[in-house]
Amino acid sequence: MSAALTTGQLANLMGVTTKTVIAWIDKLSLPAYRLPGSRERRIPVRDALQFARAHRLDCEALAHHARRQGLIPLSPSVLLASDNPSLVMPLSAARLEVTVAVNPIQCGLVIAHHFFHAAIIDAGLGMQHVRELAGLLATEAPDTLLALLANEDAHVPPAGFTLCWQKPVDMHNVASAIWACLKEKSS
Repeated sequence: MSAALTTGQLANLMGVTTKTVIAWIDKLSLPAYRLPGSRERRIPVRDALQFARAHRLDCEALAHHARRQGLIPLSPSVLLASDNPSLVMPLSAARLEVTVAVNPIQCGLVIAHHFFHAAIIDAGLGMQHVRELAGLLATEAPDTLLALLANEDAHVPPAGFTLCWQKPVDMHNVASAIWACLKEKSS
């Protein structure tokens, strides 16, 4: 299989019928294209993944296929909502695929178009924005692990957050904890 799937291949990976995939294309705007001179349709894998996640469909087999094909990173993807560039290097060194968003608007745009295994939100963005981003992730990506880098004493994670650290924090410890939580979640 390549970077694009036939309707039958996608149906097989998603555990649905070919007619269902065609309905997604025709009625729910699943991106697809026709081969020249053919009635056959192709669905780009990345678009299929984005569609499945946006519609809260089980896409683990599709994601596994995409990882095997090298179409999505093998490393967990992490959103870092912070304007502190020094936080990135330890996460990347821990084999996490990091996307940085430096303000709430950028975070919202990134969340709308990408899947993240985890999101690390810096309270330096302001607690109102932290709550808004946590709410957005809970709605748009409920399986995303949420971690907070808090400004003040934070021994218990706030509602919606799995992990919480008081700044300053050793980001190597954050990366290790994210890996541990994701491994526990997948087993």
